[in-house]
Amino acid sequence: MTSALMAAAMTCKDWTTNGSGLVIHSKLADIMSLDSGSWFSVDYEGAHTVTLEKYLSTILEEGLNLQLELIEISGLEEPLVEATCAVVKKHCPIGENALFLSGFSERCMRLAAKQLPNVPRGLATAAMPRDSKARLEDADYQILHLQAGFVGEQDMERLCADGIEFAIATVNDPVEARYFLERGAQSVLSDRPDLFS
Repeated sequence: MTSALMAAAMTCKDWTTNGSGLVIHSKLADIMSLDSGSWFSVDYEGAHTVTLEKYLSTILEEGLNLQLELIEISGLEEPLVEATCAVVKKHCPIGENALFLSGFSERCMRLAAKQLPNVPRGLATAAMPRDSKARLEDADYQILHLQAGFVGEQDMERLCADGIEFAIATVNDPVEARYFLERGAQSVLSDRPDLFS
């Protein structure tokens, strides 16, 4: 199974393409032939899924930094991380701020730390963990991603006091984004690249 398939193996093709069924039961060539743009906008009709290798190549050509999310598949964490990290090692120069890995799986973060120890890792959670500092050390990550609707001011104060870098997702309103940034969030994750334009 290729890293591109593994990264979305439990994803249902119906969500983002004109195909149907689980990605894990599909061949890469079949997935790449599907329309993966129409669901977003008619402007992107005919766009196709690309491999991780091609995606990294585009990121490098455009001079962008990348947060690469590892979408865990329970029972296949090891091959997912191994395949993804092998592609990253081969195709992505690892420099300051160029790349960091994220995901909801603490197991994936621990495995990624062994494969790519110099690449920062962000653990995504819905709500604020009660034991953020201990979990940070246990799962071997450096950044905590929290969902905006689950984070209160006391949570952010505690994270700042503990010296934990954190980001808030998914924030598409500039006023809300500034609220989180002013209270210590190092970044916000947004669907809007023009959020502060």
